[in-house]
Amino acid sequence: WQQARLAPIPMAMPVEQSSAGEKWCVKLENFAVQGVKEPEEPSAEVYLMLHFGGFKLFRTDAADREADPTWQFKAGFQFKAEPALLEQRCFKIRCFKRRTDNFAIAEGLQPEVLGEAFVDLWTVAVGPSTFRLSLVSEAGELAGTVTFACMMRQVADPLTTRFGDVRLTMMGSPAPAWLQISTTLQPDAILELPHSQSGEWQSTEALDFPASLEAMLTSRNEGFRVKVFDAAGSVQGECALPFRDLVLAGEVSSNGTMDLPFKCNILWPENGQGKGKLGELSGLIKYENPPL
Repeated sequence: WQQARLAPIPMAMPVEQSSAGEKWCVKLENFAVQGVKEPEEPSAEVYLMLHFGGFKLFRTDAADREADPTWQFKAGFQFKAEPALLEQRCFKIRCFKRRTDNFAIAEGLQPEVLGEAFVDLWTVAVGPSTFRLSLVSEAGELAGTVTFACMMRQVADPLTTRFGDVRLTMMGSPAPAWLQISTTLQPDAILELPHSQSGEWQSTEALDFPASLEAMLTSRNEGFRVKVFDAAGSVQGECALPFRDLVLAGEVSSNGTMDLPFKCNILWPENGQGKGKLGELSGLIKYENPPL
């Protein structure tokens, strides 16, 4: 069992820097341990060492002497890594006891590891925002638990999107209308397709919004929202285009863009009087810089 060296360790220090991969943002706070044996020595202190997958290393302050110590420690940082690497790296938490009396200092006594816990970084990225992990002693026995909050999210670059060859039919016939397109990731980013008597739009302006790989692939709740308006500005219908479905049906071209053909049913608006299919919307979506 390895013991920590007595040499001072900075409260925060980078361990590994990489310019490759996706960018991730991490926020750590609310650390506490439960069930750890309280130090018998009156001068002993308890603290945590936080090893974040080789990308960052932190040490907390000494906790107040209490049965279940807590820390006011908070940290936020960013790092780059490929998603596949997160499954291979772990967030390790080590709980130490260190004596600070004159005898311990004179004899060079080393801090004692009370227990350690770990969780892989992929679970941290896609799992809950609060964790409770078991602390395991040198003998492999349960030494207590550690709880903390960790928010880890991918930092998304703006995705440039264009719609083309858009066609709208209502009740089986071309429908005069204008369209409003938005996304669940940034609802205030709106693309409006001007009124078309034929219900056709050959090309559109760009719609830019932040889109991470996680949002594009893991949830059917994230995607485009399309509303259909008549010439008077009344909502006639709407449809949803989940990012996940679009990406699975799309193809990456040789220049790195992605073409996503789509076809969806136009349904009655939420506050409408009817139910079911009103029409159909089809076309092609081009991702100019997909996060894939």
